[in-house]
Amino acid sequence: MLVIVTGGGTGGHAIPAMILIKEFLRRNCDVLYVGSEGGVETKIIVGLCETVFLKVGGVKGKSFLSALKGLFLIFISFLKMLIVFLKRRPSFIIGVGGFVSVASLMAGLFLRIPFYLQEQNAVPGTATKFFAPFAKRIFLGFEDITSSLPSKKSVITGNPIREDFLIPFNYKTFTENEKMKIFILGGSRGSKFINQLIIETLPLLNSEKFFFIHQTGKDDKERIRRIYEEYGFEGEVFDFSSNISGFYRQSHFIISRAGAMTVTEIMYLKIPALFIPYPYAIYDHQAKNAEFAKKIGCAMIYRENEVNSNILKEILNDLYVNPQKLREMSKRAENFKLNNPAKKIIDTIWEDLCIKAI
Repeated sequence: MLVIVTGGGTGGHAIPAMILIKEFLRRNCDVLYVGSEGGVETKIIVGLCETVFLKVGGVKGKSFLSALKGLFLIFISFLKMLIVFLKRRPSFIIGVGGFVSVASLMAGLFLRIPFYLQEQNAVPGTATKFFAPFAKRIFLGFEDITSSLPSKKSVITGNPIREDFLIPFNYKTFTENEKMKIFILGGSRGSKFINQLIIETLPLLNSEKFFFIHQTGKDDKERIRRIYEEYGFEGEVFDFSSNISGFYRQSHFIISRAGAMTVTEIMYLKIPALFIPYPYAIYDHQAKNAEFAKKIGCAMIYRENEVNSNILKEILNDLYVNPQKLREMSKRAENFKLNNPAKKIIDTIWEDLCIKAI
């Protein structure tokens, strides 16, 4: 049985794809992954299964010429996948979002191959909304706050969680003799805004109180490493890691963008966080993801125009003096429950297609 997993471009799409691929392989399926050239998937999925990488461009929020180019690339990719599917005859397709998924889903629709969608965000993306009427089921990471998807097809499973996150973990705050460990997480490509905010905040903090773990993105790594040293802060600085759960587990507090997978992982591990949503995300979906965590009470949200070095200094100093606030936030995250979403997603597909479970 051949399964097509498609989607990518960023970690928010590629990581769920990777998790689902591993679960399909565990069930002795043949898997073909269709991703985008130059996306983070080229780092984390190559070697897992057979792959096809397409050259694609975005359409939503682009200039007329860029959107036209994006549509042309999607059409060429659609023809390519049409030929692949005619030769290989996959049993079904699962799309995890991103423009690269459009070509395979279009080809699947044209050839009447059943397909499923996995939507990570609280606000469905363009590909999900377009293909939702034709999908067999849509698996949601969070509740669809827009109510734009067909309710009878939608199943709230939570976002797939990496295996290393499923290992039991009990959050604890720092002791009297410990530094407060702060994890700065800007997404798979890093966040220039968050990086600059931290740089401006460091001179206002006591280096004896805080230890930083900072995922910078590849462009800022060396510059930020030097700045930590200049201000006398202990820290661990890296550009990207595909094995990031260890950094989460060391953390007492996280400052992060609010991609769906990041919010899911932070809440799953019950680590208190401050989310600074990316302001240019399509449909402002990062803010909606963060609001889900804030509503539960396990996170704070600050928009870029609401936070500066003085505000961040006050927040961190307050948490250092009052670690019970961290414990309270972590406790509230217990209201967010996930139980191996990848397994639940594939079990549902097996039930739909009357496939004997392995």
